[in-house]
Amino acid sequence: MLDFDKELEKFRPSTELEGAEDAIRDAERADVIGIVKQLMMEKAELQQTVNARVQMQIPDWPQEEDEEA
Repeated sequence: MLDFDKELEKFRPSTELEGAEDAIRDAERADVIGIVKQLMMEKAELQQTVNARVQMQIPDWPQEEDEEA
């Protein structure tokens, strides 16, 4: 039968796995940053489109002429 206390005393974490975990975590962070950047760019483009459409719908207001002239 296994003695879990003895087995736990023998346990040594693998340095290769720790390195792999760090690399995976860094890659995931880069992926999330890329997604956020993409969303920000799309939001800016959408805002420009909305602004352009709003400006097209607002008529140029006629300038008030001087009534004295």
